Amino acid sequence: MRMPKLSKSNSGMTLVEVIASVFIAGITGAATVSLLIGGLAGWSKGASGAYAGSSASVAAQKVAMEIREGQSASVTSGVLNVVMPQIDSDANGETCYSRDVEGVTRSYFVSSGSLKRRVGDVESTVLTRVTAASFSVAGPKVTIRITSTEQVGKETATKQADTQALLRNCKS
Repeated sequence: MRMPKLSKSNSGMTLVEVIASVFIAGITGAATVSLLIGGLAGWSKGASGAYAGSSASVAAQKVAMEIREGQSASVTSGVLNVVMPQIDSDANGETCYSRDVEGVTRSYFVSSGSLKRRVGDVESTVLTRVTAASFSVAGPKVTIRITSTEQVGKETATKQADTQALLRNCKS
């Protein structure tokens, strides 16, 4: 007995094969989306921590650099006050510090989520996204602790940075 030949009109996929292909494609797509969402969440968490740590470190280093020429420092109600020496010119026209004469006082504090600097009546922003700052003074040594909070995506991270500055023109 002879088997009948299949005609070209019977070629293609059966309904069962189509359903199985769609099911496999759906599972593969769901797994891919799940991996993508997990990866983005991990990146968001890491990036927010990195940005917060960087902001806190930059703010602490900036304050330390700005106050290192100071004569004296004190902390009052959480505000760091640094007395800077007066800047003069010597006989050769070169700029020098007069250690015997007090210059201006610089004050550092946190207000509205930013680290601020006040010199006289002029207030300026040192860095934004700073949530807290604490200062301590022991002779010519000033300890600075800055806390910064950053949000990337849905993740929020808070990091601290500590540094010290030695006042170069301190009289003590």
